[in-house]
Amino acid sequence: MDWIIALLFVAGVFILIWYLKRRKATELGTKGRYVERDNGFFKQGHFFFTKTDDFTAIAGAIDRADLLEEKISFEPNIEQRQIVFHNKISFGTFGARLRFLRQRKEDGLYMYLFQVETWRNGQYGITRQDLFGANVLLTLIEKAFLGIDSETEIQRAAAEYKSKF
Repeated sequence: MDWIIALLFVAGVFILIWYLKRRKATELGTKGRYVERDNGFFKQGHFFFTKTDDFTAIAGAIDRADLLEEKISFEPNIEQRQIVFHNKISFGTFGARLRFLRQRKEDGLYMYLFQVETWRNGQYGITRQDLFGANVLLTLIEKAFLGIDSETEIQRAAAEYKSKF
């Protein structure tokens, strides 16, 4: 009998956690800060092709208040034309970078790359907190680019990673 109560308690905790995460995702989705994506986005390079080469404007368009609320640090280096992001919360931590790559010769658009570069694997793979935080971050970056240039092209490609033992 005690094991049934314990089993029901554990099931209740999991249902509560699932509900709270769904509620937060729905709330952020209505605010335009979260987009439902396949989890594969985490291991993709996100290329932005835009008319602007003003990296200061791009960095300024990223909503710092939303980053702060999600506990994501914002470390711009305007000289190197890159921004480093870190998410440091109790159950997950990831590092990502947005950087200028080059100007395309064929159309003159400027090419930027956003990529999650480091993360901590949980017992069952990439932690849910890292997936959630990286999704919010990617959504904010997409909004920043589209806010500066509504004709920004976004392309995704599988990224190559090396593991260290």
